[in-house]
Amino acid sequence: MTIQKNTPEILWEIKATRRQVENVFKHLTSLNEEITLQVKEDGIRVEVVNGQHTSMMTLFWPNSAFEQYAMDDWNRFTIADGNDIIHSMKTVGLNDLVVLKYDDLGLHIHTDYQKTNIKPYENPSQGPKLPDFSGLKMMEVEAPVKWFKEAINGIGRKTNLAEFIVNDESLIIKAADLAQKEVWEYEWKHGKTFGSKDNFPSTILDLNQIKRLAGHVNAAKVEKITMNIGNRMPLDAYWTLRDGAEIRFILAPRLNGN
Repeated sequence: MTIQKNTPEILWEIKATRRQVENVFKHLTSLNEEITLQVKEDGIRVEVVNGQHTSMMTLFWPNSAFEQYAMDDWNRFTIADGNDIIHSMKTVGLNDLVVLKYDDLGLHIHTDYQKTNIKPYENPSQGPKLPDFSGLKMMEVEAPVKWFKEAINGIGRKTNLAEFIVNDESLIIKAADLAQKEVWEYEWKHGKTFGSKDNFPSTILDLNQIKRLAGHVNAAKVEKITMNIGNRMPLDAYWTLRDGAEIRFILAPRLNGN
């Protein structure tokens, strides 16, 4: 008598290059290792909050970004450490294809030389609630990622606090708490006219939350980052990876130097 084992039902299966998957998860794990994913017919959504709940990131990864995107049913799950996904692909080149699929046994990552099965949490996180900035006065500016990375790293050598200022000509990022007469300031001409000569916004941010992220954005060869800046308000930034993945990053301000 032969007993045939039932094959676990596959909910979805996708194929992408290692570079694509690695770029996304390096961004996400820069805030928190614990990652909650929602895989649906139109693409993958992810929400991540750092441990102090001072910054958050959301991702929409459209189905058009993938070499293959097969869907039988959608699901939501949480994995304990997104770095496990990065390390499950190290045996292949950055441009080689990787298969990710999900069934009753969990998340599977397959390459030509390695197979990994990651067991998700049984009760996935519900994810953070996005803040609503509608109706608030914020000014939107664009800046090159290379300039942004150098500004963050340069100021970060001297202090962990930076002031972000938008005026009618420029985006200015400068060190916020240096000794008297010492200045570290970076300026980018944003090319916009906001039609006002006063009441321009300024907010102070903790660079510890941005340094690592700025490096990943630059390494992913993103050309521009868009930032919404309001007076003493969170930084609301977003950019698009080369495969179409849309990322939004929100960082709470430092108020009264605290």
